[in-house]
Amino acid sequence: IKTASAFSKLANVDKVDAVISWSSGAGNVVSPMAEQGKVIHFGIASDANVAKGEYNFTHLTPPESEAAKMVQELQKRQIKKIALVGLNQEGVVYTFNFLRSKMADAGIEIVYDALLPGDQMDFKTEIQKIKSVKPQIILSEFFSPQIEIFATQVKELGLSIPLTATEAFEFSEKPELFNGLWYVQVADPTDEFI
Repeated sequence: IKTASAFSKLANVDKVDAVISWSSGAGNVVSPMAEQGKVIHFGIASDANVAKGEYNFTHLTPPESEAAKMVQELQKRQIKKIALVGLNQEGVVYTFNFLRSKMADAGIEIVYDALLPGDQMDFKTEIQKIKSVKPQIILSEFFSPQIEIFATQVKELGLSIPLTATEAFEFSEKPELFNGLWYVQVADPTDEFI
């Protein structure tokens, strides 16, 4: 509702020529409105649906590229069992679909797979379930504050299984929670490019 209201004001009152949205959730709200109002819309989003129409575009590393890089890194680290847990949001769903496919092709077993509601702030039950299936790593995809809460509760419950992500650690307001961990961000330039 807030996203639709903000776009409506920008398009109808402020008469903007273009808007930028952040996240697939917001992008999917703005996309049809931008198309109808003929307002150029750049969605910083994973979900390709955000780019539907003549006035909508996405600007973010495609999830299939991040999934391929994640699988490459998991193989390099000899990780064969993984837990996937994240926000039930369009971009995460889209990213997880690519991850599932690439991991299946690479023989990486997903021993836990859950998409959780956006308002969930207690993850202890999920963490206990993850602990019971013994993955080698947990791939967690949340925004703030859930990414911080999840990481904190993992530590509080004494789980020694490391966390990883595709970009999600960069969204944290407490990056110190992820010291010593690795994650995939394929939009960063390579040494060859630099």
